[in-house]
Amino acid sequence: MVSGARAGALCSRRDLVAQPPAGAGSAPDPGPPPEGQQRPLAAGVLAVQGSFAAHARALARLGVEPRLVRRAEDLEGLRYLILPGGESTVLSHFLEQQGFGAALAARLGSGELAALGTCAGAILLGREPAGGGPRTGRQPVRLGLAPVEVERNAYGRQLDSFRGPVELAGSFAAFAARLAAEPSPRAAPPPERFEGVFIRAPRFVALGPEVEVLGRHGGEPVLVRWRRLVLAAFHPELTADLRLHRYLLEEL
Repeated sequence: MVSGARAGALCSRRDLVAQPPAGAGSAPDPGPPPEGQQRPLAAGVLAVQGSFAAHARALARLGVEPRLVRRAEDLEGLRYLILPGGESTVLSHFLEQQGFGAALAARLGSGELAALGTCAGAILLGREPAGGGPRTGRQPVRLGLAPVEVERNAYGRQLDSFRGPVELAGSFAAFAARLAAEPSPRAAPPPERFEGVFIRAPRFVALGPEVEVLGRHGGEPVLVRWRRLVLAAFHPELTADLRLHRYLLEEL
């Protein structure tokens, strides 16, 4: 188990989701993009199962109309895609059944399509840990694009879910520092940290030489980047913090 302070005995997914203040209908609006900058419009979310709706709301708050991706033709013209958390076996089975897993892998592998994979999405983008021995139960068929070995459910079961600080690093830390310097009508989060929501979270047990660490929890990498792919072991969409979604759209 990775060390780090845990915010009490958080046992349900609802306990972990950022709740708006009393009387507020939604999280605070992030404000307009920086002067002279226009948000890209071709962004989608794999909308099969899991927390895709929360990701779609995050994109909408950034002024991007999200495309819900359920068929191969939905990938047409996309520049950015989010693979959400959920059940990695269900997501991978859907890709196989619908027959567009190969098309998705080709777009992502060529760099034509950038992606953010959170929790289960990170499992699909990454690779099976080497030397792990035989696996019991149904296993997801991974895209295996990023040279990151990802162990499923490494942080424990649902009852072991927790919130914890993610210390930012690399290009994401630099990006967060730039955002912190922007004029903002609302209180900005600490530029050096991101609040992570870990629900049956995977662990990145081995990283390839070109993989950049973007965030750590308890000294271990929980947010990494390889080329135009970002893998997160936690759920950024379950907080009010939009910086990781902005990083996808503005830095990839």
